[in-house]
Amino acid sequence: MRRVALRGLVGRPLRTLLTMLAVVLGVAMVTGSSVLGATMQRAFDVVFSSAYASTDVVVSGKSVVEWSESGAPTLPTSLLARVREVEGVERAAGAILDFSANAPYAIVVGPDGEKLSGDPSFMIGFEPEDERFNPLRLSEGRWAARDDEVVLDGSTAERGNLAVGDRVEIGALGPSRTFEVVGLAGFGDVDSLGGATMAVFDSASAQRLLEKDGRLDAISIAAAPGVDAATLVERLRPLVPAGVQVQTADEKAAADKEDIALFVDVITWVLRGFGGVVLFVGAFVIVNTLSITVAQRTRELATLRMLGATRSQVRRSVALESLVLGAVASALGVGLGIALAIGLKSLLVSFGLDFPSTALAVTTSAIVSGLIVGTVVTLLAGVVPATRATRVAPVEAVREGYERPRGRFARIAPSVGGALAVAGIGLLALGMARDLGVAGVLLASLGGMLLLFVGAMMAVPVAVPAIVAVVGWPGSRLGGVAGRLARRNAVRNPGRTAATAAALMIGLALVTAVAVLGRSLKDTATRAASSQLGGTHVLQSDSGWETLPVGSAAAIGDAPRVEALAEVRYDRGKVGKKEVDVSGVDTLEIDGLYRFTWEAGNAATLARLGRDGALVRDDLAEQRDLVVGDRFSMLTAAGREVSFVVRGIVAPPRFDALLGHVTIGARSTRRFRSEPTYSRSCGSTPTPTSRRSNVGSRAFPTP
Repeated sequence: MRRVALRGLVGRPLRTLLTMLAVVLGVAMVTGSSVLGATMQRAFDVVFSSAYASTDVVVSGKSVVEWSESGAPTLPTSLLARVREVEGVERAAGAILDFSANAPYAIVVGPDGEKLSGDPSFMIGFEPEDERFNPLRLSEGRWAARDDEVVLDGSTAERGNLAVGDRVEIGALGPSRTFEVVGLAGFGDVDSLGGATMAVFDSASAQRLLEKDGRLDAISIAAAPGVDAATLVERLRPLVPAGVQVQTADEKAAADKEDIALFVDVITWVLRGFGGVVLFVGAFVIVNTLSITVAQRTRELATLRMLGATRSQVRRSVALESLVLGAVASALGVGLGIALAIGLKSLLVSFGLDFPSTALAVTTSAIVSGLIVGTVVTLLAGVVPATRATRVAPVEAVREGYERPRGRFARIAPSVGGALAVAGIGLLALGMARDLGVAGVLLASLGGMLLLFVGAMMAVPVAVPAIVAVVGWPGSRLGGVAGRLARRNAVRNPGRTAATAAALMIGLALVTAVAVLGRSLKDTATRAASSQLGGTHVLQSDSGWETLPVGSAAAIGDAPRVEALAEVRYDRGKVGKKEVDVSGVDTLEIDGLYRFTWEAGNAATLARLGRDGALVRDDLAEQRDLVVGDRFSMLTAAGREVSFVVRGIVAPPRFDALLGHVTIGARSTRRFRSEPTYSRSCGSTPTPTSRRSNVGSRAFPTP
């Protein structure tokens, strides 16, 4: 029976290859996404490990909230001298380097005025004599030693066709300045930094550019011979103030990688989701193909039964075909997936998601998971036709005109399918109507779609005759005998017709769903922005995620035909255990430029915000049980606890709210944290006839 099964596959090469195609594509997506995810993760591992390759211990500010504009709290430079006096410290150096900040530090503009810096963009400050602690490695030139010199990473230099000796403009918080490129550098063992930019200055220059005079982001420490890192950590901890952490280099690298790992996992699982959809569709194709194969081989299988083959032998024969089909297709899919990983990376780059790159990481888990998933799916898909093959009476099957009887489940399948479809619609409605969070909405939507698809697949056979009567009418009229035969053949076996159409139905449904979802999100975002903005223009960075220098507002305000503008500053804080977005606004100008939807308060409330007043979004007010007049505490990005009084409660759109959970006066942002204040965006208008109403402002939420 094994030879019979294998000869059946070889004897029908075209049908075998077409059946394998669905499995190959699905496994390729699953394997490709796993390989791409592992490659990205390995690249970031190398990046962060290289950053601390020659470091034993790192002293840095303890991050209070994730992805704030200012990053972790800074350290006083006086701490460096105290660290150097600790027993077991061979060498210590201060650094301006913070991977936890959301603000791009270095905006690099080439000689032709084109922006060269990527996203993210980091400004690094190291002294030339402290090269051992510098995460970058020189490939040309030397390190910056004066306040008009800079070293750029190779990728940024390549984008601008820059060489040592060229001059570029670099801006951070204040006006841009011209610097001479004195060196080019790469990041450890990484082939490419992707779209990221690294601009390396001497420490004093970086402190001035970032307004961190007298402050450091971190202190890198090398232990003396014979002193292990863990021992040195214990000696240093009593020395540092609250809000400062002492970690081994490995611990610091792992902490820096944590948020990146989550981001990589999200991308990987999205790609795996597409692979799962392909396999889901492929399963229908395989079931249908194997069912047709079994139907065509009914007499052959019946003859085998009459010659002495048992039901279990016939069942195993059909199941073996599925197993071999799945194993071969999965192996081909794994090979294609490895090549597909390169294409997926290029696709992400085209969407603006470039990453550091290393050699392709083909892991054992990626290969094994692809082989197992494809083989198991194909084997399970072959269970139904394999079982059906054993229910055919040999004598009945060999007689002329035999038609395979309907299965025992066929009578209740439409009812069960209808129930599943209704349950799927209910889950979809639940995901749209209730605030379940991102994970809840995704699970409800995915579960609802799967139930709806399966239910439709089971219920559609009942409707096939009616559908074919309408859809097949033109073909039967215009196609002659062939058209009439095609119409009757489609009605003769509704289940097979429905199964054959299922793959196309699911594919079209997914394309339609993505198109409708994309258009809906775009229209919703447009309506949300229009409902909030009262101005005509919004100034933001070209990527939409970067900050603007604080001086931008003043420069734009002096431009011709600008009647008014409102600056919006952005950071993050923590109220209780909840991390919240905080917007600092110009209370004198924001009214009319931003349309507040008041639940408590009015336009006059803005003038009463003062130093400690705040507007609170309705969802935060409900969660914390806040009303006007209540005082609440917030932990800032700098690790300081500040308090505000609720002056008003607002209800922005649930989607794409332009202001944060808490809105305070722009001047209050100085009280909000000790680090420099970053301007998230500002809006302006060239309309000369309006005094206040045609200016917009926008604050973008952190990614």
